[in-house]
Amino acid sequence: MVAYCKNCARKVQGDIVGFHKYHDAADGPPTRVTLVACSRCHHAILIREEEIWEDSWSKPETVYPCEGESPNPELPERLQSVLGEARRCYQAKAYTGTAILCRRAIETLCVEKGIRERNLASSLAKMQELNLIDGSLIDWADGLRLAGNRAAHDVEAEVLWEDARDLIEFTQALLEYVVVFRERFERYKTRQSRPAAPPLGN
Repeated sequence: MVAYCKNCARKVQGDIVGFHKYHDAADGPPTRVTLVACSRCHHAILIREEEIWEDSWSKPETVYPCEGESPNPELPERLQSVLGEARRCYQAKAYTGTAILCRRAIETLCVEKGIRERNLASSLAKMQELNLIDGSLIDWADGLRLAGNRAAHDVEAEVLWEDARDLIEFTQALLEYVVVFRERFERYKTRQSRPAAPPLGN
């Protein structure tokens, strides 16, 4: 069965795993839901169709996986905005734009942390110096910077869909670590450092 795999961002020939047909007159025409396995990435795809007339079905609609997740609401508004725009580019198959926006997200992160060096490489170095980013995450951030540079300046460079997907996932993970989970962990440590309350009854 031909289906649109949102993980692969393309139409694929899927293997039918099973289906279910039901009809609730109060809810509309007979409906068929088909579970398909993508032949490329093996992810599950759930297809919904409505019966137009006997044994004739509407255009298949992919209902799972749904459209990309919304950015973490704990991120600052500017970071949510640029990450959301990168996701919309990916969904529109604008992979070059995706790479550029992921780089922009890292630059926006630096600005959110009050760092405005002469270029993004210097800003990331400053982030590392201030211990705002460390370990393999600095490699991720620099990789995102370089991917965005290639997409913006190398007219012969091609951004593959797999690369665009990974760039978005790396960007989101990096933003959430630096902004959300790092700060949450600091609050956790503060709570743990408080003296324990004495047992009741003493």
